[in-house]
Amino acid sequence: MKQLIFYLENERTLSAAIRAAADAQASLNAAPRTLLITIFSANWTEQAIERTIQEAGDAFPDAILLGSRVPRVIYNGRLSPVGTVISFTFFASAQLRLSLFDAMEDRPDAFAHALSRQLYETPDARALFLLAAGSGYNLWGFLRELSAAPRTLTIFGGLTDDGLHPESSTLYTRDSHCRAGIACLTFLGEDLSVKEDISFGWQPLGCSLTVTGLADPTTLTSLDDRPAGEIYERYLGIHADEHFLREALTFPFALERDGMTLLRHPQALYENSSVKFGADFHLGEVLHLTYGDPVRILEKTQETRPLIREFCPDALFVTSCLARQMLLGSDTPKELRSCQGLAPAIGFYAYGEFVRHGGSVLLSNMTLLTIAMREGAPDDAVRKRRLPRLETIERPAALSHMAHFIEATSHDLSLLNEKLQYQASRDSLTGLRNRGETERLLLACLNETHAIHQPLTVLLLDLDDFKHINDCYGHASGDIALRTIANILRRLLRATDIIGRWGGDEFLIVLPNTTAPIASNIGKRIEAESKQPHDIGGKEITLSLSIGITSARETDSTETIFQRADRALYLAKAIPGKGSLFQMEE
Repeated sequence: MKQLIFYLENERTLSAAIRAAADAQASLNAAPRTLLITIFSANWTEQAIERTIQEAGDAFPDAILLGSRVPRVIYNGRLSPVGTVISFTFFASAQLRLSLFDAMEDRPDAFAHALSRQLYETPDARALFLLAAGSGYNLWGFLRELSAAPRTLTIFGGLTDDGLHPESSTLYTRDSHCRAGIACLTFLGEDLSVKEDISFGWQPLGCSLTVTGLADPTTLTSLDDRPAGEIYERYLGIHADEHFLREALTFPFALERDGMTLLRHPQALYENSSVKFGADFHLGEVLHLTYGDPVRILEKTQETRPLIREFCPDALFVTSCLARQMLLGSDTPKELRSCQGLAPAIGFYAYGEFVRHGGSVLLSNMTLLTIAMREGAPDDAVRKRRLPRLETIERPAALSHMAHFIEATSHDLSLLNEKLQYQASRDSLTGLRNRGETERLLLACLNETHAIHQPLTVLLLDLDDFKHINDCYGHASGDIALRTIANILRRLLRATDIIGRWGGDEFLIVLPNTTAPIASNIGKRIEAESKQPHDIGGKEITLSLSIGITSARETDSTETIFQRADRALYLAKAIPGKGSLFQMEE
């Protein structure tokens, strides 16, 4: 694998680049199996880019061509604010497959579904490069369907516009172009190795916030049931004016999705106090405000350098966030310099970056994404190659102490907030979840059950003769009896099960991915354990439970499933004797 990269100041310099690429191809020991020509342009006209693709395609008729207009171009550890960069990547054995979703011709989810199935039928697929342009189509549906692709596949790329003018970006292939769509370039080859590195560098600031209102997937209307813009106006003094984007970039939101940290940069603050961001949110997601310390961001970037060097790449593909470049400003070259000397590198600044974690294909902001590729075994000579020295990153002492203070106080505040949230969600007597928290989690489980079509069963438990225990042995003994039942439930149930005190002597158990027959067996074990002798206030007492059981239906709400569980419990208590179970029919 060999990659050559050329900066084209104007169209006249293209011929020299093509001649150099042809000479390099002729000098290879063996004819390459595949040639990829990539063209990124920051400011050339559409006609100039089309002429460039035409001329490069005529010179290399068997090559795969892919190009796009982008806000900024990255090449060999440098930033190109103007002009065009063209790369020639020769693959000795790997193959490439290029497909183009055009929003005017196909549905994004159907296209992504077909692409995922195709990738499953291609066991040697190693990576998928996505370039997305324009708007007016369901990007989130595309990413959701594409997440079904094999988990071993590295997926990377980004949105090629600047976020404000989606119509300014265009995708180009050898035979076509589109203003709204996604180019999908698949890298295939048993001998092809791919390594991904993701760099953030932002630090948490303050306590967590929950998404409680959305105008659309990328526009927050409320956080913790308060206007979303309040976080910037009241707490940061950043207002809805022409300076908002520049000032708010330092403070993106972070969230956890599918086990991965994602960032969301603010783009606009509206008069109604809603805030537009560079990527999507989900209702109920927990966010943390973060702040961007340029020194810390650059330090994190430099930490990735030895990892990529150890991989011994033949070529690098780099995608970074345009908002990240705006924040770093004159320090941007220091960040890009981290990939100098490792391998030829081409890339661009994006409005959002595609990343993958745990199977899910996600859109992030403020991310530096580096994809290293290599054919064959690593070359030890690359590991020993002397790299250019990086500039020392220093922060004034006062700012260092201030940054440390912010990090430490934010950590303490986060711990305090977690403690308060825990206390607010717990029953003070048993330590189980209280009714409000149990109902909230039941709703979340029902939504997930409806989405993925897995079973869910609910048990409603009642302690028999609880009033008799209070009257005969005292209320302190009644409290001990309730804690005893709570301990039995903790011991017998899974960590993924939800156990809550519903009120008085009632307990509600939510069993995700559990059928009614299995839940019935669980209920019998709980009942059998409760009937063992227990030390209740110094007296040996046996307890018994009545249990109502019901499974979730497609149309269930928290109210309807509880009503059936309550009815089942009523019927269980009506059965002669103590310690009875009643299971509602499906």
